[in-house]
Amino acid sequence: MSPSRVTLVRLAGGIVALVALIALALLMPFLGGTRQKALVEAARTFSLVAVDTAQYTWHLRDGSPAKGRVLLDQQVIQFERGDLVELHLDPSLTTGDRVVEGQVLAVIRSPRDQSRLDQLKGLRADLEAQVALLGAGSRPEEVTRVERELHVAERLRDSDQALLDRVRILAASGAASAEELEATEHQVRVRDTEVTVARASVAVARSSARPEEIESLRAQIVALDAEILEVETRLAASVIRSPISGILELGGSAAEVRVYTMDPAYLRIPIPEADRHRVSVGDPVEYSTLAAPGHVFTGTVVDLSEDASNLNGLQVFWASAEVPNPDLLLRSGMTGVTHLRFDDNGPFFLRFWQELLRYGL
Repeated sequence: MSPSRVTLVRLAGGIVALVALIALALLMPFLGGTRQKALVEAARTFSLVAVDTAQYTWHLRDGSPAKGRVLLDQQVIQFERGDLVELHLDPSLTTGDRVVEGQVLAVIRSPRDQSRLDQLKGLRADLEAQVALLGAGSRPEEVTRVERELHVAERLRDSDQALLDRVRILAASGAASAEELEATEHQVRVRDTEVTVARASVAVARSSARPEEIESLRAQIVALDAEILEVETRLAASVIRSPISGILELGGSAAEVRVYTMDPAYLRIPIPEADRHRVSVGDPVEYSTLAAPGHVFTGTVVDLSEDASNLNGLQVFWASAEVPNPDLLLRSGMTGVTHLRFDDNGPFFLRFWQELLRYGL
């Protein structure tokens, strides 16, 4: 064979190979769909975070959205900075445990709030005793006792009032924090209530029962009940219960406690912008990962993002797929490969021509 003919044969072979490669590149998406790496997300994630020594917060997030977890619920538990707050995790819990909804995970104890609650309940008991005393009448020794208690209450109130005046001056110059000022003001309010109750006790001991006096005492009891409820509500919020059932994780750089609901699991899948129009909610998905060799998970696309994001220099849209995970083989943060099959859209040659035009060939 002459050299010129050999050159022509090689050129023809090269052209055929190039055309075949281009055809395969265009046909592969139709024949096999797309394969993309995917990240496993928990269906729900609960986390307790210590913001600082006086503030804790917990979050509940949903892992189903295509663009990542979204906040469902949040609570901030704020204490006064001078309070000796204590966080106690349930010592029987370890990472990997299964927890149920409503289970106690931790308790945040506030000695100051507990002391205030005891004070308020003591004042309420005094008022109840005064109501009873008004109906039964009093004795001279009872008058002497309550007068002495009034004197003590006034001295304590005056001492705390002087402290409040000093703290206000320090707070104005920045030497005392707003939390310290708030705590001192609250303590003075408690002292004022104690003085009011002590004065009422003296008045009750010196007088006979009158309906208006009894009603006044009952009104004070109602006001104290409101303050008691406020403190009890704050103390109740300090008992951290899991809002979901799932797998427990203790410790970490960002949170003290986490709970993951992993059945179902969700896959976050990047979809190239050229394939976005081929993917729809309800499309089937197959997923495999080295963390579960030999196991192919099947699921369904449940969400698609509406705007593109940049991923390693490429524009992609994010898809989320729900995958049943009853055996909990998938865990949050695992990676693997998904296969999305595309439906045929019209005759082959029409789709082939559309692909040529779309890629500008």
